[in-house]
Amino acid sequence: MSNRLDATATPVNSDATAPISLYGWIVGHWFVGLCFLVVVWTPFMFSMPFYTTYFAPTFATWWGVKGKGTGHTEMTVPTYFFLWSTVPTFVGLLVFLVVRSKSAPFGTPVAHFLHRKPTLLMRFMDVSYGEMLFVAIMSLGHVLIFYYQMDRQYNPKKTTTKDFVKNGAFAISYNGLFNLVLLALPASRHCFWMEWLNIPFARAVKYHRWLAVATVLIFAAHATLFVVIYSITNKLSDFVLCTSCNIGKEGLHPWANFFGMLAYACMLIMAFTALPIIRRKYFVVFRTAHYLAIPAALLAVMHYGPIIDWIYASMVIYILNKMFSTATSSTPVTVQRAIALPDSVVELTLQCASGYIPGDAVWLNVPALSTTQWHPFSIASSPLHTPGLLTLYVRNLGKWTNGLYQYVGQCQRDQVHPIIYMDGGYRLSAPLIPPRHSDVVFVAGGIGVTPLMGQLVHVLRSNPKQNIWFIWHVRRSTMLLQFHSWLENIRDLATSTGGRLNLRLHVTQEQSTVNVTEDSLTFVHPKIATEPRPYTIVSTTQRFWVVVLAFGVSSGLLAVIKYGNKLTAATTRGNLWPLQRMIEFCVVVVGCYVALIVTYIKPSSTPAKRDSDGGIPEIKDTDAATFISSFNVQFHRIVWADFGREVGIAAHGPVSVYVSGPKTLRQAIDEEFQGKAKYEVHHEVFEI
Repeated sequence: MSNRLDATATPVNSDATAPISLYGWIVGHWFVGLCFLVVVWTPFMFSMPFYTTYFAPTFATWWGVKGKGTGHTEMTVPTYFFLWSTVPTFVGLLVFLVVRSKSAPFGTPVAHFLHRKPTLLMRFMDVSYGEMLFVAIMSLGHVLIFYYQMDRQYNPKKTTTKDFVKNGAFAISYNGLFNLVLLALPASRHCFWMEWLNIPFARAVKYHRWLAVATVLIFAAHATLFVVIYSITNKLSDFVLCTSCNIGKEGLHPWANFFGMLAYACMLIMAFTALPIIRRKYFVVFRTAHYLAIPAALLAVMHYGPIIDWIYASMVIYILNKMFSTATSSTPVTVQRAIALPDSVVELTLQCASGYIPGDAVWLNVPALSTTQWHPFSIASSPLHTPGLLTLYVRNLGKWTNGLYQYVGQCQRDQVHPIIYMDGGYRLSAPLIPPRHSDVVFVAGGIGVTPLMGQLVHVLRSNPKQNIWFIWHVRRSTMLLQFHSWLENIRDLATSTGGRLNLRLHVTQEQSTVNVTEDSLTFVHPKIATEPRPYTIVSTTQRFWVVVLAFGVSSGLLAVIKYGNKLTAATTRGNLWPLQRMIEFCVVVVGCYVALIVTYIKPSSTPAKRDSDGGIPEIKDTDAATFISSFNVQFHRIVWADFGREVGIAAHGPVSVYVSGPKTLRQAIDEEFQGKAKYEVHHEVFEI
């Protein structure tokens, strides 16, 4: 196969702006970090005595509250969260956009330490110091929130056992509210908080799962305690809807409880379908069920109105992320080349007019297979070597990937390009492989090589003085043959740039006869309204104005609706509170989407031209024996202890180790390199 690393480049549009200095980047970076700290601390502060003794009285005075029944008490809590959550999020996001557009990130020793794993715990759990710190902070935070909420209600002379249980039910609900503030953000593709923390999407999803499990358990405890309270007080009727009562008075609790139960039911469905056995076998079911997050959030707000104040900033950030995805993935991407390789691997080379990070992930939608399914894949190319082009390799491992393999094969036979939509979750910066490190070790297993391919080429291009070790384990040599041109080209590139490349290829199960036969499928080429174009992300200027409009319009509309509780106060019976809460939720969503109009303001451009030869090169046969001899392919597993000693002797400075592959491979690398002073181990994991 022909996969030249010196392919002709297309122009790159990367939001060119004057770069900022290292000092400017550090100041901007830590200012965004300060904003993040304030946003996270705000829910904690709400439960502490300082809020009730200082913030609440101060904000109440601002709104003319001088006593019971005076002023606008309904604006006190929204003001607190607006000033200490919304404003820092808004300002931090704008500063982040500016800093990111003018400078690539610089790694810090703290970040590298947080990626390390404690050697004593590696045999029992796969966690890093950063993840342990996250769990410790969250655990301490939840203890503080629960303690201060209980303390706020406790009166040693009046609090009975019944009151104590009731206070516990209310207190633990604030633990759940805190989780809701952060829950959706780690699972968002374009979340700037995750990018600032340098947490890849795959690792961020891990935090989302932990938060989700904790949230489900917390709200289960919240509901259980209220069942106990209602049983003790003979008020179980509050769980039964009344249709003929005044829902502003006697019907208030039954209806609020009903909305809460519906919200929790949505959470349970999402949690059940997210179990690994269901998520991996029925990904469509898992993904579809997660759309219940929208009604779950709405029903939660209808259960307890102030929830909208807690989650407002997170809602806007999440909606912004969805808007950016919609804006960038509404047009098919130009396919430079699409080949179904013999060993059940698809090679896709797509035109990309924006910068990207080697090894990061993009999401693909193929209408011929499904108009709703989006699947993530790792980038296998580097913009330094093939600017304007982005390459992916997809292994046939399931129903959707089998469909993609057969569809691309059909397109080859029909001499047409497949129709593909793409959404990029990547940034405009280089991978954080420190140039001060003398050696970089890349260890791959099977198709797990894809996120390492672009990073390896990037290092050869950007810092050829680094000593590169590339170890690749595959089951059969046919997998290596699919990539023979790439392997030859990186070897030539290392020679031409003066790079030092130590290449080790290992075949572990050459005699395996496992062969999966799939039913033959025929696809109808979809009709498209617009011509494919090189993939382009939303520009920094557009993002800036989208953020300003989204926060400005949505917060303005929410303030107008909240002020005086207009809908609730519209009737003397106060029975329109469900409508009030529903409208508050809806105006946030609508207000954000008003800003989407900015993304349609684009410079005039023409669709990219196709290759004159149809863009489908032939796959050239390669003599297996010659290939095996040329690359000295070994038919056994590498002995990691021996390899570790070899790297240790050769390296004269710190060593970066990047591993991507099965869990057993990652564990073997951890056992050999984790905990040693000169090594920094990074896992390239992408499990949804």
